[in-house]
Amino acid sequence: MIIDTIKNRRTVRFFLKKKVEREKIYQLIEAAQWAPSACNKQLWEFIIVESDVIKNELVSKAGAVSFLKSAPLVIYVIYPEKVTSENHANIQSASASIQNLLLQAYELDLGTAWINQCGDRAEVQKILNVPDSFVIVAAILVGYPDTEREPPPPKRRKIDELIHFNVYEKKPDKIGHQDWLTWDNAILQDYRSNGIRATSPFEVTLSNTVEIQKEIDLVGKFMNKDASVLDILSFDGTYPLEIIKRKYLNEIYVYETSEEIREFILKRKENSMFNGKINFLLGDLYSIPVEDESFGVVTCFQKINRAPDSRILFREMIRVLKKEGLLFLSFLQYNSLYGINSYIRQKFKNEIFINNEGPLMPLKMSFIRKMCYENKLNIVSDFGIKLLPRKLFGEQLRLTGYVSDSFLRYFCFIRFLVIKKQGKMNAED
Repeated sequence: MIIDTIKNRRTVRFFLKKKVEREKIYQLIEAAQWAPSACNKQLWEFIIVESDVIKNELVSKAGAVSFLKSAPLVIYVIYPEKVTSENHANIQSASASIQNLLLQAYELDLGTAWINQCGDRAEVQKILNVPDSFVIVAAILVGYPDTEREPPPPKRRKIDELIHFNVYEKKPDKIGHQDWLTWDNAILQDYRSNGIRATSPFEVTLSNTVEIQKEIDLVGKFMNKDASVLDILSFDGTYPLEIIKRKYLNEIYVYETSEEIREFILKRKENSMFNGKINFLLGDLYSIPVEDESFGVVTCFQKINRAPDSRILFREMIRVLKKEGLLFLSFLQYNSLYGINSYIRQKFKNEIFINNEGPLMPLKMSFIRKMCYENKLNIVSDFGIKLLPRKLFGEQLRLTGYVSDSFLRYFCFIRFLVIKKQGKMNAED
């Protein structure tokens, strides 16, 4: 039955080194062309990429996802940009063909991944010689799946959360119509649990940006190897896994909000194949299920920006921190170019950046200082990371991984603080 095919299809990121037969390629395209299209124009076209050289260029030059290189076959789906473009009908037509292709691939024992991050469109056009009159809709990775690394079935939302009869019915406890500031604990937890599926636990590359590497470097500078450490809202586990990998700690506790995220991190740890132990505390967003003053160190890397009420999360972290304990806190800073851009988008376009973990808003350093004052905390060390974005001379000036404790830290994207509980307050700032 078609419903079985729909339910059993998975996004596959790992493929066997086996070529896809030309006959099956034609069967995939045949299924795609039988999809509905606006005005029956059928103007989709498909670029079949088998060349490893071209795949490498798509990753290295255009910035496509790295696992694109591992797929035996990559199919770029394009559609005329101007024809039937009203209400994005051209995109809808191409998307319908993609879904047909995915289902046909499953029937042919092939695995697929529908990816939007298929590279900077202008650069992809050059590499694939795509005329300017076409829009690049997406890329489909195709190959025989590595069944030993096939993902488990994803959790799905309940149908009652999705369906409306006759008119739209507001459901305040569900994601959809709300402004992000109205997201409550349950909504954000549900969103994060579903969002973890955007990556794979079999992708073992950890600190995939220079900024994360710099944060971990600072952790190593101040971390006591024998400390009891709790990491807050790890999500994909990058930070705690990197800390263990570098042997800054042999054991770490992770506070998270769902079983799905816990299983993801444990699987990623297993696939990373290095020693060290991760323990989990599962609770809701504002309630860490341990007694007061349980940990000598609490780490929170770029997560306090994500809490609808940062004050509550901050106080909860301090509650579980021992006297004279350290809080390693990093956050995206309001004074930076990122913060200015976020303010403009929210103020004039009513937009906010939301990724797989949820809404992301920059914070003011004055807010952190106030929280430190109210909770009798002392800022021991204060660093700024990343002064310029990569596409704005950051790479050329080597400032994407820039770290400073000078006045320039006030303008960096990331502020990294080492905070001590019940210390004497700094007079600085």
